[in-house]
Amino acid sequence: MGEKSTATEAGQATAGSSRGVRRILVALDFSPHSDRALDLALGLAAPLGAEVHALHVCVLLAHALLEGAHPDAPDFEASVKAGIDQRLANLQRDTSARGQKLVTHRVDGNPAECVLSEATRLGADLIVVGTHGHSGLDRVLLGSVAERVVRLSKVPVLTVH
Repeated sequence: MGEKSTATEAGQATAGSSRGVRRILVALDFSPHSDRALDLALGLAAPLGAEVHALHVCVLLAHALLEGAHPDAPDFEASVKAGIDQRLANLQRDTSARGQKLVTHRVDGNPAECVLSEATRLGADLIVVGTHGHSGLDRVLLGSVAERVVRLSKVPVLTVH
């Protein structure tokens, strides 16, 4: 009863709107934290009848460093993107097999900026993002994305640890 009640209350209370949560954007980096975020978003979406969109932002630091300096850099980038696309397709297939729909997106750029711009583009009512802890190197390298999304988002953000 608690989870269903919580999901319904979350759907009714979002952003002061009477329409509730209709579209949820989940940021994915394929970490255990983002896996939990996706599971939670799908769990919230089911009783609300909301769409779930999963977004992976591709940050290719190696390509940026090697651009123009190494002839294999474009092949490396294409290989990484193909691998990400395959993982997203597998998630979509597995979610469909469980009776839910998942729309996946892959974009290139700064993770926090891309999550925020995709939320706006998609008309998301809620963003769900995993956190990676709140101390040391984890926070500097990974948690800063969630922190920035929370700070700058115009829609509610649910963080999952």
